[in-house]
Amino acid sequence: MRRRVAKLIVFGFYGKSVNSHARELISHGAGGVIIFRRNVEDPFQVAELCAELKQEAGDRHLITMVDQEGGRVQRVGPPLTSLPSARRVGLTGDSKAAGAIGSVVGKELRALHIDMNLAPVLDVDIKPSNPVLLGRSFGTSPELVAEFGYEFIRGQQREGVAACAKHYPGMGNISIDSHLELPLISSDLDHLTKTDMPPFQKAVEADTAAVMVGHVIVSSFTGSESDESSFLPASLNTPVIQFLRNQFLFEGLIMTDCLEMGAIAKHYTVEDAAVQALLAGADMLLVCHTRAVQLRVIDRLTEAVRKGILPLDRIEEAGQRVDDLANTYCRKAPSSRAGFEHDYHVEMMELIGCKEHQIIVANVLHHIALAEAFSKMETSK
Repeated sequence: MRRRVAKLIVFGFYGKSVNSHARELISHGAGGVIIFRRNVEDPFQVAELCAELKQEAGDRHLITMVDQEGGRVQRVGPPLTSLPSARRVGLTGDSKAAGAIGSVVGKELRALHIDMNLAPVLDVDIKPSNPVLLGRSFGTSPELVAEFGYEFIRGQQREGVAACAKHYPGMGNISIDSHLELPLISSDLDHLTKTDMPPFQKAVEADTAAVMVGHVIVSSFTGSESDESSFLPASLNTPVIQFLRNQFLFEGLIMTDCLEMGAIAKHYTVEDAAVQALLAGADMLLVCHTRAVQLRVIDRLTEAVRKGILPLDRIEEAGQRVDDLANTYCRKAPSSRAGFEHDYHVEMMELIGCKEHQIIVANVLHHIALAEAFSKMETSK
């Protein structure tokens, strides 16, 4: 049972090589690992690290993931191809530019043994004072964000790297950083479905492998502020998550944003939040930083199943979705450095920062420059 619930955990750790923390979580059966800048020296070291993490998992899949959005959120730097922010890509007015960027990201992450990119950001940037987005959104229009997100997802997943649309149900209209505190969205459901959520519906049409639920209160889902669930964050909220299943008919993996963020940790224990998130319908939980917290979450989930608080069929359902994603997108690490696998790995690594990718990005940057110049001309009239 402990291994079953551990499969639903994505852990993070500190270090640029496989250490005792990583080995312990993998030995417990963790289903995923997330790479941050603290784990990165250069792309070649990241490739070796991800290969070693996968080798540590043995015969089972371990989903390796990263935030490689472009702009200020690029965990792995040069010689990986440097990408413009989503907002700048949106300035081109051509959603095919997002597809081209997604393809470049997918090819290069695949070379690093990374299975999943926690992108694209599909929040509609409604509020200029939003402290979270800062260029991470494709734009201020739900139609634009939906089209650009669709193309990015298709471009990336075509190269064999899973996409994760975030942060459902949309965090473009917040004024508090969820890394620090729990934001509130007071918009009614009609406004949310017309403004914030269309990009996520389009992501489902793009067959996105995963959707990440954000830590934000959206009381309009229950229709009653007297309902206790009205004040639960979306990531722990059954009506919010089930809307994604029942209305958008999403059948893929639903994951939470990191449960160690201030939006959760200041109001709940991470262990309690983990139980509630799974009860609400999430399938995979990000617990990105602290070994002791990660182990306590596994303990609490195991206990909750044994006590009947967390139904076994909910664990099995979530575990099946993790398996489905892993079977589609996970590539096991090379078992040797000889023969075909070695040649394939060398060929893949040659794609990193290659001339073709530089030209693709240069073309997108050229279109951005033209759009910016045109915008200045219009403003000056």
